Amino acid sequence: MKAESILKKTISNNNEWCNEPRNNDRSRLDKSIKKALSSREPTACAVASVDFSGYANWHAAHGTNAILKGDEEGWKDIQLSLEYLWLRMQAASPDAYVVKNALVLAHFMLMDDMDRAGMAADIQITSIEKAIPPRTLWEDNKFGVFALEAWSILSQDERAHKAVAASPFDAGIYQDVLNHGLDSPEKVDAMLDYHLQQAWTQKGYPAFVYHFYNLFPIDYLLTKKLHPDCADSSHPLLSLPLAVMPKVYDLHSLDLHPEYERFVSRLSEIKNEKSGT
Repeated sequence: MKAESILKKTISNNNEWCNEPRNNDRSRLDKSIKKALSSREPTACAVASVDFSGYANWHAAHGTNAILKGDEEGWKDIQLSLEYLWLRMQAASPDAYVVKNALVLAHFMLMDDMDRAGMAADIQITSIEKAIPPRTLWEDNKFGVFALEAWSILSQDERAHKAVAASPFDAGIYQDVLNHGLDSPEKVDAMLDYHLQQAWTQKGYPAFVYHFYNLFPIDYLLTKKLHPDCADSSHPLLSLPLAVMPKVYDLHSLDLHPEYERFVSRLSEIKNEKSGT
């Protein structure tokens, strides 16, 4: 399927998803989050984080829809989605969501939030160091390898590069991008075509099938941070209002979930209990 057709269909699907009442299950998610966080079990945050990821999905879809219609307030929904994915990333096992966690890591780098990017990179490093083929998501996770290598370059932290080099995994199409950037329109188009393919395919564990990230050229924007002199391209993905660096808001200016602070506090308690402090 051609890029224009994928974009048209993806935008239409996102709009339909937002307009389907059955996809608004936030009331159920609220009850489930409260119930999980009321538990004193060490798995309380891991359980609640699954429901927060449901909120992340809702905000990602509606934020995307708003931005595509010219409403820049949609970027607040996008950051809320990221915040909730970050909760899940911290609460879950490092090897549980490696594909989506790569998007969190890359998104933090685009926001210049290097403190949280570093924490996200640590989680991904732990995951790739423990990954044993064939029972791993890392084999298809070319963007995940790329994001770790990008972190190593931007932060000058060699641990990520060493972890990738010691693993059997590779960056695939992104390897040449890491080495040389996007120095021709053909390279830009090839990478963005790959992005759309990973946003559309149902095979394996594609990198960009999720709301917002299916239309947000996060790989292109991250490459521009590594190699600012990217070649020009008329690829249709770059014509969308999403093809810009994400807007960044102060956390306290966002309409965070009422249980957000409770989750953060409970997660800190659980970590302290595990460490014996």
